[in-house]
Amino acid sequence: MLILNNRPNWMIKDSVIAVEIDGLTHDKWQEYDIENSFETPADAFSMRIGIPDGTIVPLINEGATCTVRIDGKLILTGFIDRIEHSLTKFNHSFSINGRDKGAILVDCDAEITSFVGLTLKESIEKIVNPLGIDKIEFKGKEDIAFDKTELEPGMNAWEAVKRLVNSAGMHAWFKADGTLVVGEADYTTPPVAKLILNYNGHLNNVTELIMQQSAANRYSEVTFLGQSHGRKTDSAKHDLKYVHKDETAQFEKKRTIILGNVENQKALEKAAKKWLADVQLEGLTIRATVPGHYTDLGILWENGQRVHLESDVFGIDRVFFVMSRRFQSSRSQGRITILELKEDGVWLPDSPGASKARSRKGKKQKKELAVITPTKG
Repeated sequence: MLILNNRPNWMIKDSVIAVEIDGLTHDKWQEYDIENSFETPADAFSMRIGIPDGTIVPLINEGATCTVRIDGKLILTGFIDRIEHSLTKFNHSFSINGRDKGAILVDCDAEITSFVGLTLKESIEKIVNPLGIDKIEFKGKEDIAFDKTELEPGMNAWEAVKRLVNSAGMHAWFKADGTLVVGEADYTTPPVAKLILNYNGHLNNVTELIMQQSAANRYSEVTFLGQSHGRKTDSAKHDLKYVHKDETAQFEKKRTIILGNVENQKALEKAAKKWLADVQLEGLTIRATVPGHYTDLGILWENGQRVHLESDVFGIDRVFFVMSRRFQSSRSQGRITILELKEDGVWLPDSPGASKARSRKGKKQKKELAVITPTKG
């Protein structure tokens, strides 16, 4: 029998999840689900509590601003989207759903404007400041200037921000305190934990491990075309071209990608590199479920961390990047954390340490989809 989690119960720390609204703290939640992902523009959360007879229902209004803390540490600042009060013959419950401050960027349209001559910092501020986002932190080059980047009708504020930061080889996300961060990944930080799943069961510390590999969006050859916006003396045309060939592909599948708002050949190749990195990122996804919300060293899990995964079951022994983490708790499964792991150094390929991270090779990975779930006994 394969023993998946070898950690004693005393090592799994009890955690208190508290939601603060209008100065009042609500911390009696029986079930919760709290997301933190680089791929989600507005991280979502939900909480549920059973209401004993004679107990007053929490006074919470939809639309209210809130903060979420775990054991006193701030992990999210956002809004209450929806509340639900349910009463049946057998059950009386109250639940809330919300999102972090990125929700305002998803819900609101971006003002149609041009960013010609503006720096990245000035462009981002022009989009988000009118929506109440005034805390912005730049972790990269903020003085990059745009020659012709424009927004399209119907584009929401998040899509506008993403277009600008991606063109600069960066990404945007929200910190726990509601600060909008524009920057790069850091592939130079040491791994915060070692996840183990071996046949012998010694030191195993996961409850479920799923590995998915896909070639659905992989191509043997991709041609990228960039359109130069015409001036007074010429007409717009696709006069920029970059061709990528995957020599390792065991099939022939070609595609042409047209990239708008490309200023020159260098910008086209940068955009193509990001597109190819996203395809590679989709090719491998590992989801590891661990007990509790902390590493063995007492560090709270969060996205952006790096972990060392060792498993002779899957043929893996290498470092991965945490793209997302999800805190969950329910009566059936207790407190768990679900980590989504991606190849190290791939997500933002121009970030510090990315090239070195990509060059590290672990054990050869198996080709098939693998799922390991706990065994009874």
